[in-house]
Amino acid sequence: MSVLDSASNFVDSELANCLKEYDYGIKQNSVKVSKQEPGVFELVLLENVQLVIRVTQHGFLIVKATPLEDAATADAERIKVLNKPFETMESLLQASSAKFAERFYQALYAKLAAIDESE
Repeated sequence: MSVLDSASNFVDSELANCLKEYDYGIKQNSVKVSKQEPGVFELVLLENVQLVIRVTQHGFLIVKATPLEDAATADAERIKVLNKPFETMESLLQASSAKFAERFYQALYAKLAAIDESE
């Protein structure tokens, strides 16, 4: 196995782990890792916008945002202006998806409430 293959497998593995952590905030079974381009994957937001994301040395970068239905066009246009790298997948998803952010804070609140109840 070459160093390039090893690096590609590492990126794929890290992407899979990262996206499992946030599966509650994206469309189910929508994540696809590119076999042709290492470090590139796509997913569909809860707003029905498909994102193509590239992992670079600077972070996660939205390469393309495509509405999957007419109602999602405004969301896709808003996301296209987010042409900057995000340090974390969480920050990318929060900036690009209001529904993800809402579910993220609901999950966080539930975790904090569970900790509070256990004390």
